[in-house]
Amino acid sequence: MSAVDADLASHDEVIEALQRLTDADLLRIESFARYRAYGLAWVDWQDLVQEAISRTLRGGRRWPKSVPFVTFIRESIRSIAHEELRHRAEGPIRVYGDLSVAKPGDLPDAVLNAPDPAPGPEQQVGASQALDEILRAFAGDGAALAVVRGMAEGSSPEEVCRQAGITLIEYQSTRKRIRRRLMKVRANVGEGTLQ
Repeated sequence: MSAVDADLASHDEVIEALQRLTDADLLRIESFARYRAYGLAWVDWQDLVQEAISRTLRGGRRWPKSVPFVTFIRESIRSIAHEELRHRAEGPIRVYGDLSVAKPGDLPDAVLNAPDPAPGPEQQVGASQALDEILRAFAGDGAALAVVRGMAEGSSPEEVCRQAGITLIEYQSTRKRIRRRLMKVRANVGEGTLQ
């Protein structure tokens, strides 16, 4: 067994880690998944969490034990959300689980007759307006604008850093600043006041 394999958790270790999750851990995961699902009208935050856990349990994603489990799940969620954006831009609807490799003739009628989850004109306008609102919220903050635009375009952190001329540490702190500001904007919108 190589050192890399020794660092990867077994199926039983993943189950134990899931059982050890505290309420605070679950809230952190939920909050992150909600943030990542924002703007993914065809995927709910619970879908992101479930898919991250499912892939880990099936062995499609391997948890390095040197990484805290909550961090690993959060990064899995981030990766799945990014993958969803990329696939959405590239083509057909993807279905999770065993149906993802099925032929159309093998799919149940409920799947074949399901409404198209592609965003309609109203959703596209809403998403465009939301992005405009986010860009206005960060007017004057060049690093934040670069990170927001990069995230909206599905760019990797490295690509955003290169384009914006910032370090990965600056990128991460900028993302935290963006997250705090968006939470404040969302709270103010809910109260009917936007600052």
